[in-house]
Amino acid sequence: GEAALGKMWDRSLIYIATDFGRDKIIPQNGSFSGTGHHLNNGSVLLSPLLAGNRVFGGVDPSTLLTYGFDPKTGQPAPGTVIREPEVYSIIAQALDVDFPGRRDMSGVMA
Repeated sequence: GEAALGKMWDRSLIYIATDFGRDKIIPQNGSFSGTGHHLNNGSVLLSPLLAGNRVFGGVDPSTLLTYGFDPKTGQPAPGTVIREPEVYSIIAQALDVDFPGRRDMSGVMA
């Protein structure tokens, strides 16, 4: 690499996504149970560009579903859902890429 740019890791980001969450529903009057799919899941982002060593959002103990966080403070916000536009905005903001409609996710930045 180019020494003036520093270490490559200092400007890198790893994104680990899951494809879907699982419902834990027993059908009414059903003789068996199974699991359904939903989009309530989490992701992992690793980077020195992000505020590290913490979890953003949380899990509701009564439903076991994830919830999001305040984009400007990073504080947990039960009832908030973080979707693809927010995740994309986190990645773009961390890598200093601007685009129309990018959301301010400064609560996640280092």
